[in-house]
Amino acid sequence: MFKMIQNPEFDATIEGAMPGDEADDFTFKARFVAMSSEERKAFDMATVDGTTAFLRAVFIGFSEVTDAADKPVPYSETSRDWLIQQDWTRGPLLRTYFKAIVGAALGN
Repeated sequence: MFKMIQNPEFDATIEGAMPGDEADDFTFKARFVAMSSEERKAFDMATVDGTTAFLRAVFIGFSEVTDAADKPVPYSETSRDWLIQQDWTRGPLLRTYFKAIVGAALGN
């Protein structure tokens, strides 16, 4: 049976690598809210500003993120925006969101 849920939320593991001579792999958990294709039309996904606005709308939480001293970083809009602004986390956030949405649409 299919449940019609407007904008369901889901968690996904973000995987990437920090830039540098020796790439440092990382993972963290992200919480997203699914957006319909109609809602997504409002965002210009071909621009940095458009993808930034899109991620601010769908990336609604995270866990397993620490600072340089290994202290947990609690979710806040400021820390979320920092993650969105870094290319090494921005790309994996977008990729993971769309992989989850497409995978769900295809029935995994």
